[in-house]
Amino acid sequence: MADKSKGSSALTSEQIKGLSRLAETNPYVQQLLDYVFGVEKELVRARILKNNHDILNMITTEISNSPDMGNLRSSVNNILRSMKNMLGYEEISIFLYNPEKDQLEAFASAFRRAHSDLEARLNQERRSAVFKPGTKEEGLVGYVFRTRETRYTETASKDPAFMGWKTDSDFYADKSFLTVPLRTNGDCIGVIIVMANYINKDIQGPSLAALANVLAQELNQQRTLLELDGLSKQHLLQLAYNFDMRNPYFAGHSVRVTDYSVFLARQMNLTKEEIACLKNGGLLHDVGKVEVDNRIVLKKGSLNKRETKIMHEHTLNGYRMVKSLHIDERIKDIVLHHHEWYNGEGYPHCLAGENIGELTQIISLADTWDAMLFDRPYRSARTFDYAREEIRRNRGLQFSPDLVDIFLDNYEAFDKLTRKLMNVNIMDLDVQRFLSDPGLLNNTRYLVR
Repeated sequence: MADKSKGSSALTSEQIKGLSRLAETNPYVQQLLDYVFGVEKELVRARILKNNHDILNMITTEISNSPDMGNLRSSVNNILRSMKNMLGYEEISIFLYNPEKDQLEAFASAFRRAHSDLEARLNQERRSAVFKPGTKEEGLVGYVFRTRETRYTETASKDPAFMGWKTDSDFYADKSFLTVPLRTNGDCIGVIIVMANYINKDIQGPSLAALANVLAQELNQQRTLLELDGLSKQHLLQLAYNFDMRNPYFAGHSVRVTDYSVFLARQMNLTKEEIACLKNGGLLHDVGKVEVDNRIVLKKGSLNKRETKIMHEHTLNGYRMVKSLHIDERIKDIVLHHHEWYNGEGYPHCLAGENIGELTQIISLADTWDAMLFDRPYRSARTFDYAREEIRRNRGLQFSPDLVDIFLDNYEAFDKLTRKLMNVNIMDLDVQRFLSDPGLLNNTRYLVR
């Protein structure tokens, strides 16, 4: 077993075997072999240290920048692929503990390319594998989670912990595994497990343990932030919805603005991600009005200077409410700048032209369109013809010329959508389903049933 015990070498297996036979009778050959393998071991150690440094940078950057759980999973998958390629593993997976089900579930993984139907099936099996600690089928994953101790498996077929997992163990029989608990703040949130033809536990063990420690800290912290973010987002959506519901003049306004904006975005061939931002920005654009006195919001007649200033501050109020959330910056920009004018005469920052985000410009037009077609405390609803001409008249003033052209070019379909939405009762909108979903601000599902 000289070829396996020495690890990956520049010498072929046959060369090593030949030299090993000579070494049995010639101590100088044995000294030479020890020297060669010693130098190679240090080179491997240096390479792993260099790669570890690069991977640690990737872990702290990619995980902390993940805006939602889906992206977090994708980021960790990318990290594992890099670890597999840079550190020479065949497979690497992370399993996280689900306390509600008392089991470890696959969270992210990286496998070598499947070269047979069996390998493809095994890859898929491991992606959906579940391990229950303390049971007969806990496997290496469940065993390490339960004991909180790193386990090195030189040969899978000789490790009782591995053999407890019911799978095509013959495929893995000669593989080596290294399984490390993901510990953070005295707790264990899961395990990371790697597989290769050979694993040098003296070098790769400490390396993987160091990476696992950082992964656990970053992963746990980001998951906690996203869960708190989800609660905050859900709360803000509920506030925005309640504002619409408590004021008859605004019932359904945010939902309709969202649908108008999505319609325009599709005519502009915007991406799925941009449309997701519009959906979320549309729902939240007026959330800052919950902090405006209802006597001002519902005042019949013109607002005085002081009241106008307070009303205009709803954009700043809204931005203050969303700025700390871990969501796309374009959503925050919509909340803050949807009352900016293309000619620079809007508020709160008098932005002009292309300094106003494209998605924000779309929400601005949709917001104005809907406001004109419904009663307001200070005036009656405008006609469709009036509203259309008002949009046309403000081409290059309040609105982007290109956006107005798209609106007018598709006016017949836009008119049809508007009339459909005007006939939908706010209570028939599937809003509650979204308010109960903390992931709303990162999905792309449609609002109307």
